[in-house]
Amino acid sequence: MFSKVHLCLSVIVLEIFFICVQSYDFPESPYFSRYDGLDYSPDSFGHPHKRTRRSTSKTNILLPIKAFGKSFHLVLYPDYEVVHPNAKLVVGGREWTGGLPAVSDHVVRGYVDGFTHSVVFGSVIDGVFRGTVSLNKSNLLHSAPGSYDTYFIEPSGYYFNKDFPFHSVIYNSLDVKTPTVGQSRMRRAVQEMNLKFCGLSYPSIAQKMSKISCIDDRKKHGTTVTNNSLPYTDKGPNTRVCNLYLQSDTYLWDHVINKRHIQGNRELAVKEITSIFTQHVQAAQLIYQDAVFRDHSGRLEFRGVSFRVDRVLINVTEHDCRNRVWKPTYLQDRNNSYISPTALPRETFSDHLSLHQPSNTNHLSFSGAYTDENPFCAPNIDVTNYLNLHSYNKHDDFCLAYIFTYRDFSGGTIGLAWVAEVGGAGGVCEKHRRMQEGDQNVYKSLNTGVVTLLNYGSKVATKVSQLTFAHELGHNFGAKHDNFHENESHGCLPSIDDVRGNYIMFASAISGDKENNNKFSSCSLDSIAKLLDRVLRGEKNCFLTSDGPFCGNQLTEEGEECDCGFTRANCHDKCCHPRDSTSPCKLVNSVFIDHTERTVQCSPTAGVCCTENCQYRPETHMCRPAGECHRSSNCSGRMSKCPPADILPDGTLCQDGTRVCKQGQCIGSICERIPGWHECSFTRDKKVVPELMCFVGCKQNISGAPCISSFQLEKVSFPHPFAWIHNMSNNGAVLLDLILDFPIQSNIFIHLFYSIFGLFLFSILIMPC
Repeated sequence: MFSKVHLCLSVIVLEIFFICVQSYDFPESPYFSRYDGLDYSPDSFGHPHKRTRRSTSKTNILLPIKAFGKSFHLVLYPDYEVVHPNAKLVVGGREWTGGLPAVSDHVVRGYVDGFTHSVVFGSVIDGVFRGTVSLNKSNLLHSAPGSYDTYFIEPSGYYFNKDFPFHSVIYNSLDVKTPTVGQSRMRRAVQEMNLKFCGLSYPSIAQKMSKISCIDDRKKHGTTVTNNSLPYTDKGPNTRVCNLYLQSDTYLWDHVINKRHIQGNRELAVKEITSIFTQHVQAAQLIYQDAVFRDHSGRLEFRGVSFRVDRVLINVTEHDCRNRVWKPTYLQDRNNSYISPTALPRETFSDHLSLHQPSNTNHLSFSGAYTDENPFCAPNIDVTNYLNLHSYNKHDDFCLAYIFTYRDFSGGTIGLAWVAEVGGAGGVCEKHRRMQEGDQNVYKSLNTGVVTLLNYGSKVATKVSQLTFAHELGHNFGAKHDNFHENESHGCLPSIDDVRGNYIMFASAISGDKENNNKFSSCSLDSIAKLLDRVLRGEKNCFLTSDGPFCGNQLTEEGEECDCGFTRANCHDKCCHPRDSTSPCKLVNSVFIDHTERTVQCSPTAGVCCTENCQYRPETHMCRPAGECHRSSNCSGRMSKCPPADILPDGTLCQDGTRVCKQGQCIGSICERIPGWHECSFTRDKKVVPELMCFVGCKQNISGAPCISSFQLEKVSFPHPFAWIHNMSNNGAVLLDLILDFPIQSNIFIHLFYSIFGLFLFSILIMPC
């Protein structure tokens, strides 16, 4: 019926006949309220062989298919952007011949013919497709109500142990059920914890991890602190490739190898696990490449962050969890800092370590099994310790390192990652270095994260695990939970009755079917922009450059005039030639507007200052609204990108008067309005009452000066000329509110306030949080 077509030779169309539900007597599924079975012949498709990167072949094969009463074509082509051509693959402690590309030829992406904004990504393994099919790309990114459906296709072996006359199931993203296993337990979790799927939703975990990541041990041990003021020129999105090291533990191996469609086949299991990895990366790629990471001031703007898999390690139970008869060897570095055996790669020992058998080995425990070297074999590890064990390993060659598992962590947690902290450790590009852990010095890599595919006894829905992976990556890029910004004025935490739903960095689980679920809030965009700016300007910048601009990824990169997609079928920009043309990613010469031929000036894919009619927007067009610390910005009339906005003077009040602008960002302390003062914080102890923790504190830049909270104002003696002002009210904060409520032109207090620098005093009198 079909001819075999190699992926390396052409773009292929995968024709899948979606069999209507009446065709089979489908068993009820605990996972979906509705699904269909797919039984097309795997022999319908050619099996890929050697990959030819960036093939220029333009052969399209269009075949009619039917799905849920609709007729459309699924068009696929090799996805060369996800896996490095020299990526390493280690399975059961041994390198796989041919590396990761030998088993990842199945990675594909594409579109649905006739649906201009559609997107498809996934894998074809032994002729069977598994992946995501969205009839509108914006549905994956914005989930707008009434938009086209998004479907997920998976091997039926994940859900049924018996043989059925279909090898795959397809289900709508809206038809995913809440797991019925442990149903009462799940209901209780939803009611009491609101499904805290991210471990950082728990204060105890967040505080513990923040304490570790904020420790800067470099000064203590004489290591030079990175200077983040290095010159940097943004050369486009193809210079921001975050390379990944992905690992699976033996629990995920056991889950996959025993499935009906795998039947113990080792090679199929390896392909299946790599497919799980690449699908998660492809889903994250859609979100991160589409996002514009812009800070609140509008001065920083980055778009097109990409991910690429450079190394995969698959732990195999029978090879990686064998019993050992010897006890672990302990190691010390030259500074007598112990390094856990779990921190060591299996194959090599660092030459800066010395073998040592300490007299007291109580700081490490072992069971006599291989778990002393491979901690991921051990059962009953909570999510915090699991991430901690993963972080002991050295991941300096990678932007980020993630481990996927099939463990049921307590509390409904399915993801955890280190948050990149300004001035601290953690997140992208972090290096393996020494830090304090209890009373020990240990080495850790905090560019790590964990995702599990099991939750309350049931397999996590694909869309949920993909969103979780993107969420945890957000932490690595510096984004905190949106709940952290609930008192800010940027609208980053929608109200509970907002039909658009919460953003991707919301602390609790999101359904994935609402408008905001797949995009970042402005606070997350702001945090990530600042982190990217700091990393890209710093010495620890580990972002890589891609092989060059890839025409067809809908990102206008260096050397491209525009980029509207792969073929004319999925290019909805009349100003641009698609990849499948004689002038790929170049502007067309002219277009007809109202029956008049006009020369093309630009493409909307290159920036917001270009119209759909391929003309530059005039200088009167505002492309960026004013913010608290910057003025509005208008198009220049000469380029597609929106020009940077002019910033407001440092010291301008922002965030409802609780912060001040600094270099165009609302990051300055209100205390800085008092010359020679800065903000301070209180450490919880017996002398500090809890109320102090909720007030702003300021102190003079003098050694030994006390930290003064507005809560303590009644006990503070103010020097002339401030004392009389304080005596006017028992609560200085109330007085400040009363003064600021009046127009400045008619308030004598304000004029006197400025004349004697009274404003500097009242700036610290902030109402409690």
